[in-house]
Amino acid sequence: MIEDYNSAKPFASFLPGIAGVDGIPMWVYYVNRGQGIAGFGIESKEKPILDFVPANIAYRRTEKEGFRTFVKVDGKVYEAFVSTSNCDCERKMLIETNKLSFVEINHSIKLKITVSYFNIPHDTFAGFVRKVTFESLTNEKREIEILDGLSTLWPAEVDNYQTKNMANLAVAWFDVINGEKNIPFYKNRATTADTALVDAVEQGHFYLTVNANDEFLPIIYDNDLIFGYNTALALPEKFIDESLEAILKQPQIYANKIPCAYTAITLKEPTLTTYSLVGRMPNLDTLNTLAKKFTFAYFTQKEQEAKELGNLLSSPIATKTGIPIFDEYLKQCFVDNLLRGGYPFVFQGKDDLIIYHVFSRIHGDMEREYNHFIVEPSYYSQGNGNFRDVNQNRRNDVYFVKEAGLYNIKQFMELIQLDGHNPLVIKGSSLSFDLSQIDSILQYVKSHQDKITNILSHKFTPGKLMTYIDLNHIELTISKEAFLEKVLKASIQDIEASYGEGYWVDHWTYNMDLIENYLEVYPDLLEDLMFTENYRYFESHVTVLPRNEKYVLTKDGKVRQVEAVMYDQEKIDRLGLNPHGTNWSRDKLGNIVKTSLFVKLLHLALNKVAGLDQKGMGVMMDAGKPGWNDSMNGLPGIFGSSMCETIEISRITRFLLGVISKFNCEVKIPKEIFDFLKQVSDLINSNLSDEDYFEQVQSVREANRELIRFGLSGELVEVQLSNLKDYVESLDMKVDNAIKKAIAFGKGLIPTYFTYTATDFEVLPTTHPHLNLPNVLVKKWEVRALPYFLEAPARLLKQVDDKYFAHTLYDRIKQSDMYDKALKMYITSESLENETLHIGRARAFTPGWLEREACFMHMEYKYLYGLLKSGLYKEYYEDIRTCLPPFMDASIYGRSTLENSSFIASSKNPNPHNHGRGFVARLTGTTAEMISMWKVMMMGKSLFSFVNNELVLKLEPILHRDFFDENKEISFKLFGTCEVTYHNETLKNTYGDSKANVLNYILYYHDGKVIEVNDKEVRGNLAIDIREGKVKKMTVNLA
Repeated sequence: MIEDYNSAKPFASFLPGIAGVDGIPMWVYYVNRGQGIAGFGIESKEKPILDFVPANIAYRRTEKEGFRTFVKVDGKVYEAFVSTSNCDCERKMLIETNKLSFVEINHSIKLKITVSYFNIPHDTFAGFVRKVTFESLTNEKREIEILDGLSTLWPAEVDNYQTKNMANLAVAWFDVINGEKNIPFYKNRATTADTALVDAVEQGHFYLTVNANDEFLPIIYDNDLIFGYNTALALPEKFIDESLEAILKQPQIYANKIPCAYTAITLKEPTLTTYSLVGRMPNLDTLNTLAKKFTFAYFTQKEQEAKELGNLLSSPIATKTGIPIFDEYLKQCFVDNLLRGGYPFVFQGKDDLIIYHVFSRIHGDMEREYNHFIVEPSYYSQGNGNFRDVNQNRRNDVYFVKEAGLYNIKQFMELIQLDGHNPLVIKGSSLSFDLSQIDSILQYVKSHQDKITNILSHKFTPGKLMTYIDLNHIELTISKEAFLEKVLKASIQDIEASYGEGYWVDHWTYNMDLIENYLEVYPDLLEDLMFTENYRYFESHVTVLPRNEKYVLTKDGKVRQVEAVMYDQEKIDRLGLNPHGTNWSRDKLGNIVKTSLFVKLLHLALNKVAGLDQKGMGVMMDAGKPGWNDSMNGLPGIFGSSMCETIEISRITRFLLGVISKFNCEVKIPKEIFDFLKQVSDLINSNLSDEDYFEQVQSVREANRELIRFGLSGELVEVQLSNLKDYVESLDMKVDNAIKKAIAFGKGLIPTYFTYTATDFEVLPTTHPHLNLPNVLVKKWEVRALPYFLEAPARLLKQVDDKYFAHTLYDRIKQSDMYDKALKMYITSESLENETLHIGRARAFTPGWLEREACFMHMEYKYLYGLLKSGLYKEYYEDIRTCLPPFMDASIYGRSTLENSSFIASSKNPNPHNHGRGFVARLTGTTAEMISMWKVMMMGKSLFSFVNNELVLKLEPILHRDFFDENKEISFKLFGTCEVTYHNETLKNTYGDSKANVLNYILYYHDGKVIEVNDKEVRGNLAIDIREGKVKKMTVNLA
């Protein structure tokens, strides 16, 4: 709750835009000004009802363009919730998971107004509800006239561009019909494109208001009847001068105007509640048919369903500690995490389980106005996302829906290409139905069998199928849910992705998180995971250029790396690739290449080791894009490299060595990959100078890229696993040396970024393929490190086994300028003030803002997670007290302390009023890091292990005594369903020298059975029972 919110620091946020798997979502954005709602619509900003604007514009306009309430008492008109009012008022704002409310208590006119908003869940249309309750605070009988609604409601088929740039022309198409039924329907008469094909527009937006008597109240859609000639919409001049009764008798003229939607209300009783519904319908007939069910009871039910849906979304992470605000924060993290990564639903498919992620979308909102977000308006709604974002936010799926773990590994590992890169855009998965099974499906279809056959003859999604059934009134003999299950049992899931733009250097680094977390739950399936040959390679239509084509001399005499990837038309033509679709690598016979996860990881590590920079330290940004920190976009041009990715290669090589030590089997490796491995390994072991090694390994790498450009030969090399050990050790040694060299270069603190300057070069007679710039051959390089950034130390901490080293690193960072001593938070980097603008937009940003020397919460949380992983538990619990929002002062943070921000302005920012204030709401990888930290806190560093052919569960929580409640307990859910309660009678920390240890487990089964295990571990069948969900709850006693 935020008191006096209109005077608080402005912030922007959003409702989750989730209507359930059986509902149609809308996007709704709000600010803490006026009555909150700043914009809402269907699917994307291109289909607005109230148009989308950036946050800084929303703060200015929401009072005027959003919802408004005019109240006439004793002949005087008062506007509720506005900042310019001089009334004696109390105001507050309440934010819930799936609901937003505002309250105003006006002592001057003795009236309380409560406004609430929620999306319609579990229905066939997209709808947004505004509930308003007017409560008289006097016993005097009086008649109050009220106008409540929107000054702007855009008709359907008006896009974002038209609202901003062609609104004056657009009104020529506008139509408002059905007003006589008090349910105006706002639409365009025809399509607006300047083409020879013109069609009628059937769909439209609508607005209605219902009272407790189930009456549709009058709606005014002509602004002139309210504001008169006050075109600024500052004052309702006409309403000031005339009564509601008089206004409602006048004709409404909608022609060539931007329409509004105001409900005319007369308050005669002490209390009155109305529900207003605004949304989209496919046509007027559907609206008028559905309107029969829009009763007061309908909206009361939907309000309850919206609340239950909000609770349901967060229930898998339900945690009870002695700090209730921390528990609520975890719930909000979980909801925001699934908005980027999606929530996995599990179905049985034809050959395997179908893991279908719903509710995801690319992170776009009023503070990320540059992103083109999509909220799919269908059942089982899903959307596109970027590789890094979706990957990170699905990292912890396996701890909640364990069946999703393997699918996530397969999806993101299959998207790794033969050259080690990956596509940017992750699309929602699609399904292909086995048409030989169509008759078995059509027996459940009573009508329109041809339509069902048609939709199943092409790639489809559950949402598309279920929405199609409803919109076309297809009759079934069984429920829609049962029908969907039968269709999916005869379907195969297809991964969908597309190249997007450029190759970021870091995307692949998050794949090991998926693998490691999966093996914490399924350690007994390591062999199957590693050696089943069912992994493909994504095939892109672009090719990374060799050095002699992308190294150029600019017009100002600088050697740069530019336009590093080429749209490869020859490749497209020869392989028949779809540049905008999903393609898979094939061999010369046209067979899709398939290999094992072991080989894919080995190949990935090989590609990345071969991509180490000129001094053998960082991974080169040689394909046009930087890493996690997008704002360092200039680094690829100045031959930048990153130690973050080098650190991550070592995770793969160490993991592979561990696998080799456990198994003795034969693996099949494509010949092109095996030859590449031998060549790189030989060079590593040849004791070449850095310069000679770099030149030779890059030549080998470029030759290999050309060799695999059009796919593989199909020839395989069979190698005994033990015979690969030397090769993997050579890769591991190269990476280990790279990290040691970088730490030495940084004088004990590892740098994150290096750049290289060509100090000796030869201009070549050739030019860049797309630019009229001469190519160069660089003969000598000079390296320098950029100022220290937090990212490399954060990644290094997660892998440190030496606690002394970890603590030394921690102390160095805390003493550096990466620690904001005023805020007691960690920031992205030391000062960039003396850096060149060529490193990227970060340098041009204001200090303490966005990625420049601000507390970028995702990176800070990566660092905090590193503290946990490295065993610095005391330091972790000290730091979270100043770094996590639930422990912050809300008046400084400037928004709900249950929500994350992308960044917090640091004390480096020139505006002291912004220090400690959070910006850019919620949809951030911070949520994934927090859930990872929650997992370690609640379960420990590892969960299940496989010892002597026996599954073992060992809970080793890392919990501070302050987190236990008044009953000396903490509870959480394992796999989203099994409630685990720790009872800590001694109230000791569960870490440190005198820690509380697990004494025993009491298992409560769903069938009523109770088993006590007097050990620190649960083994064998009991551990399997826990993993398979047979145990309803567990009590774990600590002593």
